[in-house]
Amino acid sequence: MRSGWGSSNMAINGPSTKIIKQLFAESGNLCAFPKCSSPLVTGKMVLGEICHIKAQNLTGARFDNSQTDEDRHSFDNIILLCPTHHKVVDDDEESYSAERLVKMKADHASRTNSGRFASDLESLSAIFVTDQINSSNQSGGVTAHTINATTLNVQSPQTGSFAQRRLEAIEILWNAILTAESTNSPLLLVHRILSPSEIQQDIEVNSGEKLKQLGAWMYASEGSFGGRANLDSHSKAARQEPFVPAAAYKYYMGIFTLISRLGALLYYSLKSNRYHDWMTDEHTQALLRLHFTQLQIETSKAQKYSELQWLLDTLKRQFRESLTELSS
Repeated sequence: MRSGWGSSNMAINGPSTKIIKQLFAESGNLCAFPKCSSPLVTGKMVLGEICHIKAQNLTGARFDNSQTDEDRHSFDNIILLCPTHHKVVDDDEESYSAERLVKMKADHASRTNSGRFASDLESLSAIFVTDQINSSNQSGGVTAHTINATTLNVQSPQTGSFAQRRLEAIEILWNAILTAESTNSPLLLVHRILSPSEIQQDIEVNSGEKLKQLGAWMYASEGSFGGRANLDSHSKAARQEPFVPAAAYKYYMGIFTLISRLGALLYYSLKSNRYHDWMTDEHTQALLRLHFTQLQIETSKAQKYSELQWLLDTLKRQFRESLTELSS
């Protein structure tokens, strides 16, 4: 379960600062999920999330009633993951047991260099994640926003109504990104677990049977992909352009347009009974060239079954990094 953490040493409320520093020190600044290359911290922003191996709450994944609060927030019961894989392990408790996560953490620690991240540790005591979205004027005239769903921390040295409006606009864009991903989760799942040839065979030979099982048959209806929530969220996000850095809005549009194009291609595939591969689609490739170098595009194609997720994660990282100027 996602949890609050900060500078408090009271284990009942969350892991202590000492434990947090130790976790990051042994992380190598990488998500502990096997083969994931997502950084936990980039610049002044924390991207990673604390995942309790055995949940801190009764309704959480892998909750163990026999644990004490101290045990729940101990070093041994916590693993650091990127937002994507935090959701993966908490949403599939059967596949990701406590024993499997313990081994995952140990395997990750054995692969990483515990010293490579030490120089960044002192800044971690000021970083926090909450279960809510908080906005406050902190000491020193800093306006801050913490957006938990993606562990996005944005600080601006400026105060006043425009600074506050800008942070609100960033929050709206970030929530729109989350909505685009969540409302199109069947689409992203299809591309994560099926190869292009498997999708092609399923559409052309098996009448889309696997797509139906994965919940992606919604894309057989024109205009259904993305859902009402996605369109409403994008409409609201589009009105934020004047208030956010140009680069941030560019990367937001890249994410939204890429997901929309993928939904349209799957619709055309199901309608024509012939698979339209996004990797060879001229419009998709033109879109990618707006945001990625040719080397990055080729690198994504080498990520078997994870090409699309790699591209989306990269765009989200670029979105975050475009906001670092607000902290300077």
